[in-house]
Amino acid sequence: MKELSESQLNHLRDYLDEQLLNVSQNFQKKFHPGGFQSLDELIRDLEPYFQVLDAMPMQRDSFLAVNAILRGLDFFIDAIVAFPPAPEPMFRALSVLDGLSLKLVQHGKLSTTDAIRLKSLLENCRMVVISKLSEVQGYELECSSVFERTLNDIDF
Repeated sequence: MKELSESQLNHLRDYLDEQLLNVSQNFQKKFHPGGFQSLDELIRDLEPYFQVLDAMPMQRDSFLAVNAILRGLDFFIDAIVAFPPAPEPMFRALSVLDGLSLKLVQHGKLSTTDAIRLKSLLENCRMVVISKLSEVQGYELECSSVFERTLNDIDF
């Protein structure tokens, strides 16, 4: 796969920004007409964002991928907090995010600052998931393994 041109990178960045902005705007209107009514709806709208990130070669264009993954992860943590528990769709999304984060750690060009920020976000998300699902039975194993692959691989 060849390197993306500056113009292509700009288009990709604009696309990712627009995707996250659209989801964010609907998130701001949550529980109101035109806004998300559930975490499952939000996750469905975030999927194209994550799919594009997953298709990006991490060793190339790492700066864009790092920032987009960190922004998406940070946003997703806020979404988990804001909505009632939805274990199945949440764990599907967390699995995708774990794969993206692991890909970033293994093949991206993470600065020490980015690695620290990523680790902090992953640990924070893990704690939010555990807290959010503390009263939902049957997901203890899933909660304990959130981002386990990536957290074991981060080395800085």
